[in-house]
Amino acid sequence: MAPSYTITRVARPPAPGSGRSSPDWRALTPAAIAHFHPRSSAHRPRTSVKVLHSDEGLHVHFRVRDRYVRVAHVGFQELVSKDSCTEFFVRPGGTGGYLNFEMNAGGSLLVSFVEDWTRPLEGFRRARSLEPEWDDRIPRVHSLPERIDPEIARPVEWSIQ
Repeated sequence: MAPSYTITRVARPPAPGSGRSSPDWRALTPAAIAHFHPRSSAHRPRTSVKVLHSDEGLHVHFRVRDRYVRVAHVGFQELVSKDSCTEFFVRPGGTGGYLNFEMNAGGSLLVSFVEDWTRPLEGFRRARSLEPEWDDRIPRVHSLPERIDPEIARPVEWSIQ
């Protein structure tokens, strides 16, 4: 049986930055990230996620116990996958594709709508990036600075909401 996670509906989302201390977040059981892409590195930080939804949208909270944290890509639609980052995939009903949200530890975001996930040499066969105006429409709260260079080599916990 494939792993699953039930996304809880709330009347009002937790305030941005409330962290996992708000009652809505505290009531949820986190999902541990336990499956990795076969081509990923052997470095696998302990990561968990909690997800809520409301009339305003999806609300995602990652907690990462990590080491070797680096954030060099700052800004919307930068190549954050080269940094310490998280990813969240969601398939809106009836669209035939999925949204791919990649957020680095400093809060920079890369978002694409992927219609054909076949991979030629680079990227996807058919995907389009969200326009720059979406940067302000997708609020993020992060626990680490926007840029981290040199990397934090000691164990550290970080979060992004």
